[in-house]
Amino acid sequence: MKELMLHVEKIVRPLPAFQWRKLSMRREMLTHLQSAFDEERAAGREEAEAIKVAKQRLGDPAHLTKSLQQSIPSTERILFGNVPAPESFHRLDKRVGGSLHLHQRLTMAHAAILVLTATAVGYVSLVYAMRVLSPWTVIAAQFESRSAFLSLNAFALFAALSTMWASLRFTGAASMTTSPRRNAQLAHLAAFLFVMPIAMLVAIVVVIARRAPAPAEMTRGIIIATSLLAILFATGRLVAHLRRKYDEWLTLELA
Repeated sequence: MKELMLHVEKIVRPLPAFQWRKLSMRREMLTHLQSAFDEERAAGREEAEAIKVAKQRLGDPAHLTKSLQQSIPSTERILFGNVPAPESFHRLDKRVGGSLHLHQRLTMAHAAILVLTATAVGYVSLVYAMRVLSPWTVIAAQFESRSAFLSLNAFALFAALSTMWASLRFTGAASMTTSPRRNAQLAHLAAFLFVMPIAMLVAIVVVIARRAPAPAEMTRGIIIATSLLAILFATGRLVAHLRRKYDEWLTLELA
């Protein structure tokens, strides 16, 4: 029952602890609350009254929160303790989450999986695309045409930053369990992420080697781009699966 879950969430959500520990607390407390509710209903009370009495039997929410907090290891309380921050910081945090398509709450562990995978895989994909030519060939080119080499580096910087940002947005969208625009977002981001490694590879060959890419080189770019998308999508769906047991709690809106 959602009202019972909301009451439990008000008690547990403020706690500075790992989400797996808080999930265990939620489930245990909800079991006690549901049991008390069922007993009151069996005794003939109306639903609203049974809920009220069950909450009273569970105990004062503030006292329960304080009691549960004392059971959390001190290192954990320090790690997850709230740091005072201005309201502008919280607004910025929400805007960043929205821009990454993280419209639902995430646990710290799940967010870390998304961010680390997206940035690492996005960067590595471009590195492999750039290695279509040997490093020595690329280094030698800077002495032949300084302006072309600087232009290539500027494009590489743009490609790296934009690919990692798009990778974050892609994994974020893929991890969403409910989003009406999810498929459209994934399609647009997938198209961009597919093009970038290939564009980087073509730029390297054209600027440094001064020729058109060979079929084998284009195939390499396509394989890199496809692998990038596959890894990012699989990561997003893995997080979507892992977070399912937390979503029913974290999506509850508290007053």
